[in-house]
Amino acid sequence: IAITNPTAYPNQSNPQTIYVVVTDSNTMCTAETTFELQVNLPPVLTAPTPLELCDSEEITGPNDEIERFDLTSKRTEITGGNLSVTLQY
Repeated sequence: IAITNPTAYPNQSNPQTIYVVVTDSNTMCTAETTFELQVNLPPVLTAPTPLELCDSEEITGPNDEIERFDLTSKRTEITGGNLSVTLQY
């Protein structure tokens, strides 16, 4: 079956063998080949619970609304424990 829209092809199986015919527009010679189309699903991520801190004197003083916190403490919650997911902050 010909792929009618190559920019939006819904694969029929995963993986799927795609057959290709390539034509040289100068000589009109053709060649056939195949390749495997494999679609990897994106990781499932979860919005973390809010990260709350008290405004102590750690940075410039109390009530300055500036505190240090560790975003990596939410990694397992965000990724559901999937160690293959890389997060960047």
